[in-house]
Amino acid sequence: MEKEKIMKIINLRSDIRCALLQYFDRYLTNESQVYDIGCGAKPFASALDGKVKKYIGVDVEDGFYDSSYIDLLGTAYDVPTDDGSADAVISSQVLEHLEYPEKSIEETARILREEGLFFLLSLFCIRCMQSRMTILELQNSKSRKC
Repeated sequence: MEKEKIMKIINLRSDIRCALLQYFDRYLTNESQVYDIGCGAKPFASALDGKVKKYIGVDVEDGFYDSSYIDLLGTAYDVPTDDGSADAVISSQVLEHLEYPEKSIEETARILREEGLFFLLSLFCIRCMQSRMTILELQNSKSRKC
């Protein structure tokens, strides 16, 4: 008799999203202004509704998703808002699609207030690993929490 193999399927995307939501609960307040850069269909909108002061979805008009989700037209390289205007920035599965991820991180640093939070989720990205040093430098030189 052949031994049956039992396989457990792990949904990494779901597990990571769950962890990210726990971080939102832990670190965001009803005074937080949050920018979601590359928001797509705004998957965090329902979780942040009533939790934060303002949740702003930023994306390109001709992207993969319906543009009705977008609150602010912009790119990961150019978010049309003032320096230091964000309490938190979400970048979920965006960096791996960018030609210059380090420039996106620099733009995030520009719009974050002092001690602002950067929720970064990027899977399967070699270029992003090269940007790891940029994130560490950002954290050390500007006292940002990444």
